Amino acid sequence: MRIKQKYMIDFAKGVTWLLVLYLIYYYNQADNLTAWVYFCLHGSYGIMWVSKSYIFPDKTWESKVGIPYALLILIGLVLYWAPAYIITSSGHQASLEIIVLAICTFSIGVFLSFCFGYAKIHLSKISIWSNN
Repeated sequence: MRIKQKYMIDFAKGVTWLLVLYLIYYYNQADNLTAWVYFCLHGSYGIMWVSKSYIFPDKTWESKVGIPYALLILIGLVLYWAPAYIITSSGHQASLEIIVLAICTFSIGVFLSFCFGYAKIHLSKISIWSNN
Protein backbone atom coordinates (compact mmCIF):
# COMPACT_ATOMS: atom_id res chain seq x y z
CA MET A 1 0.00 0.00 0.00
CA ARG A 2 1.23 3.47 -0.87
CA ILE A 3 0.03 6.88 0.30
CA LYS A 4 0.62 10.41 -0.94
CA GLN A 5 3.17 12.29 1.13
CA LYS A 6 0.83 15.27 1.30
CA TYR A 7 -1.69 13.32 3.39
CA MET A 8 0.78 12.80 6.21
CA ILE A 9 2.03 16.37 6.03
CA ASP A 10 -1.45 17.88 5.84
CA PHE A 11 -2.68 15.72 8.71
CA ALA A 12 0.18 16.66 11.04
CA LYS A 13 0.00 20.35 10.22
CA GLY A 14 -3.79 20.45 10.15
CA VAL A 15 -4.30 19.00 13.64
CA THR A 16 -1.62 21.10 15.31
CA TRP A 17 -4.10 23.69 16.56
CA LEU A 18 -6.18 20.94 18.19
CA LEU A 19 -3.15 19.46 19.90
CA VAL A 20 -1.93 22.81 21.21
CA LEU A 21 -5.40 23.67 22.45
CA TYR A 22 -5.57 20.31 24.22
CA LEU A 23 -2.16 20.88 25.85
CA ILE A 24 -3.15 24.36 27.03
CA TYR A 25 -6.14 22.97 28.87
CA TYR A 26 -4.51 19.71 29.98
CA TYR A 27 -1.67 21.61 31.69
CA ASN A 28 -4.00 24.37 32.94
CA GLN A 29 -2.24 27.10 30.94
CA ALA A 30 -5.29 29.15 29.92
CA ASP A 31 -3.63 32.27 31.39
CA ASN A 32 -0.30 31.68 29.61
CA LEU A 33 0.12 34.30 26.87
CA THR A 34 3.08 32.42 25.38
CA ALA A 35 0.98 29.28 24.96
CA TRP A 36 -1.82 31.23 23.29
CA VAL A 37 0.56 33.02 20.94
CA TYR A 38 2.08 29.66 20.03
CA PHE A 39 -1.43 28.30 19.46
CA CYS A 40 -2.30 31.23 17.20
CA LEU A 41 0.89 31.18 15.18
CA HIS A 42 1.53 27.46 14.82
CA GLY A 43 -2.14 26.52 14.66
CA SER A 44 -3.04 29.08 12.04
CA TYR A 45 0.02 28.12 9.99
CA GLY A 46 -1.18 24.52 9.95
CA ILE A 47 -4.62 25.57 8.76
CA MET A 48 -3.09 27.83 6.10
CA TRP A 49 -0.78 25.01 4.98
CA VAL A 50 -3.66 22.63 4.45
CA SER A 51 -5.62 25.33 2.60
CA LYS A 52 -2.61 26.06 0.39
CA SER A 53 -2.20 22.34 -0.24
CA TYR A 54 -5.65 22.23 -1.82
CA ILE A 55 -5.67 25.66 -3.50
CA PHE A 56 -2.32 25.30 -5.23
CA PRO A 57 -0.81 21.89 -4.47
CA ASP A 58 2.92 21.28 -4.64
CA LYS A 59 3.68 18.35 -6.94
CA THR A 60 6.61 17.42 -4.70
CA TRP A 61 4.21 16.14 -2.03
CA GLU A 62 1.85 14.40 -4.49
CA SER A 63 4.14 11.39 -4.96
CA LYS A 64 3.16 8.17 -3.22
CA VAL A 65 5.39 6.48 -0.68
CA GLY A 66 5.28 3.25 1.27
CA ILE A 67 3.81 3.09 4.75
CA PRO A 68 7.21 2.98 6.55
CA TYR A 69 8.34 6.19 4.84
CA ALA A 70 4.94 7.82 5.41
CA LEU A 71 5.28 7.04 9.12
CA LEU A 72 8.79 8.50 9.10
CA ILE A 73 7.36 11.72 7.64
CA LEU A 74 4.71 11.79 10.35
CA ILE A 75 7.24 11.19 13.13
CA GLY A 76 9.43 13.98 11.78
CA LEU A 77 6.51 16.38 11.78
CA VAL A 78 5.36 15.34 15.26
CA LEU A 79 8.71 16.64 16.54
CA TYR A 80 7.42 20.13 15.71
CA TRP A 81 4.93 19.68 18.54
CA ALA A 82 7.73 19.56 21.14
CA PRO A 83 7.77 23.34 21.75
CA ALA A 84 4.04 23.30 22.49
CA TYR A 85 4.61 20.54 25.03
CA ILE A 86 7.55 22.36 26.62
CA ILE A 87 5.68 25.67 26.84
CA THR A 88 2.52 24.19 28.31
CA SER A 89 4.00 21.51 30.57
CA SER A 90 6.54 23.89 32.13
CA GLY A 91 4.39 27.04 32.12
CA HIS A 92 7.10 28.88 30.16
CA GLN A 93 6.42 32.59 29.70
CA ALA A 94 8.33 34.38 26.94
CA SER A 95 9.19 38.06 27.25
CA LEU A 96 7.09 40.60 25.39
CA GLU A 97 10.04 41.31 23.09
CA ILE A 98 10.29 37.64 22.11
CA ILE A 99 6.55 37.43 21.50
CA VAL A 100 6.61 40.53 19.28
CA LEU A 101 9.62 39.17 17.38
CA ALA A 102 7.88 35.80 16.94
CA ILE A 103 4.73 37.41 15.54
CA CYS A 104 6.67 39.64 13.13
CA THR A 105 8.91 36.79 11.97
CA PHE A 106 5.92 34.51 11.53
CA SER A 107 4.02 37.08 9.47
CA ILE A 108 6.92 37.73 7.12
CA GLY A 109 7.69 34.00 6.88
CA VAL A 110 4.14 33.04 5.95
CA PHE A 111 3.97 35.79 3.35
CA LEU A 112 7.24 34.71 1.74
CA SER A 113 6.39 31.03 1.94
CA PHE A 114 3.09 31.48 0.17
CA CYS A 115 4.54 33.86 -2.42
CA PHE A 116 7.37 31.48 -3.27
CA GLY A 117 5.01 28.49 -3.33
CA TYR A 118 2.65 30.28 -5.67
CA ALA A 119 5.53 31.46 -7.86
CA LYS A 120 7.05 27.97 -7.95
CA ILE A 121 3.86 26.50 -9.30
CA HIS A 122 2.98 29.19 -11.81
CA LEU A 123 6.44 30.08 -13.05
CA SER A 124 7.18 26.42 -13.71
CA LYS A 125 4.42 26.57 -16.34
CA ILE A 126 6.25 29.31 -18.23
CA SER A 127 9.19 28.36 -20.39
CA ILE A 128 11.82 31.08 -20.70
CA TRP A 129 13.09 29.29 -23.78
CA SER A 130 9.81 29.55 -25.62
CA ASN A 131 9.79 31.52 -28.88
CA ASN A 132 6.15 32.55 -28.37
